[in-house]
Amino acid sequence: MEGRSRRGRGSSTTSRSAVIFIWGWRTRGSHIGDGEFYCPNEGGDRRYRLMQARRWFTLFWIPVLPLKVLGEYVECTSCDEPFERKVLDLPTTSQMADALRTALRYLVVAIIRSDEKVTNAERRVALDVMGRFHHGDYALIDLERDIAELEVDGIDEVVARAGATLSASGQERVVRACVELATADDEISDADLDIIATAGRSMGMTPAHIKGVLDEETSRGWLPPRTT
Repeated sequence: MEGRSRRGRGSSTTSRSAVIFIWGWRTRGSHIGDGEFYCPNEGGDRRYRLMQARRWFTLFWIPVLPLKVLGEYVECTSCDEPFERKVLDLPTTSQMADALRTALRYLVVAIIRSDEKVTNAERRVALDVMGRFHHGDYALIDLERDIAELEVDGIDEVVARAGATLSASGQERVVRACVELATADDEISDADLDIIATAGRSMGMTPAHIKGVLDEETSRGWLPPRTT
C-alpha cells in the first residue's frame, strides 16, 4: 500500500517554474519459495508461493529503494488467498493419509500378533479394514511382510500423529476397526483390549469416550459382555 506522499518545490537554472516531487512508501511482495500445502480456503492440497513483504521508498509511485522487510506470508496459487506463514504447519491431506495408513498398519500387526497366531479370518478382516480406510492398494503380501518385520514398539506415537488429524468420529472408526479385527477369530483377549484402549488413548480419546464405543460394540454383538 502507498505511504503518505510528500511534495517539494525547487527552482530550475533556466526558469523559475516549480518542480514537484511525489514520494511515499509502498509494500510489495516478492516470491522467495514454493511448495504444497493444505489450503483452508479451498479445503484441499494446493501449491503455494512463499512471499516476502518489504516496504519500498517510491518516487512518482515507482519503487526505487528497498527498505524494511515486514515479514513472510503464504499465497495459494489456486485461489490467490494470502495466509500467515503458520498455515504451513498444517498437514496436507496426503500427509494425513500417510499418517493414518501407518497407524493402521501398526494396530493391525499389534492385534494379530497379540495371541501369537495368525488366522485367515484375521488376514481377511485386516485387508478389509485397510480398504475401508481408502488403502485398497495394501495387499496380502504387504500384510505378511508387516506381520513378519514391522516393529511396533512406538505404536503410541504413531497412532497419536494420526489421531491428531482425525475428527472424533474418525477416531471412533479406528477403535471400531480394531474391535472388528480383534474379534475376527471369534475371541478377544485382554491383550487385544489393551491395544484397543491404547489406540483410543493415543488419539486423545477420554476413557469415558473409549468405554462408550466399546459398550456400543458390545450391544451390537461384536464384543462379549464385560464385567468391568
